[in-house]
Amino acid sequence: MHARQLEPQLVVVTDPMKSVTKLGRASGAANGAAPLPPTPDADGGAASESLKRKYRETLELHSAQIAQMQETQQLILQEIRSVAALAQQALGSKGKK
Repeated sequence: MHARQLEPQLVVVTDPMKSVTKLGRASGAANGAAPLPPTPDADGGAASESLKRKYRETLELHSAQIAQMQETQQLILQEIRSVAALAQQALGSKGKK
């Protein structure tokens, strides 16, 4: 079931620097209309671009870290498989003696 069907008065308001979800149950139900989103500041555009650049750099850094962790995990899994294969060989050769 769609969230809008469950909460018909649910309104999502997005600002360039933050995201706010407002539940307009009281105010929206009283006047029958959803509240309007806030307008951005006059100099908000420049500040917004600065924040976007900051977050983009952070996200790129996190992406590189995640990729490195995935590579490390693959190496660990290969080593575990090698150790497991050696253990199977050791157990198999002892059983034949």
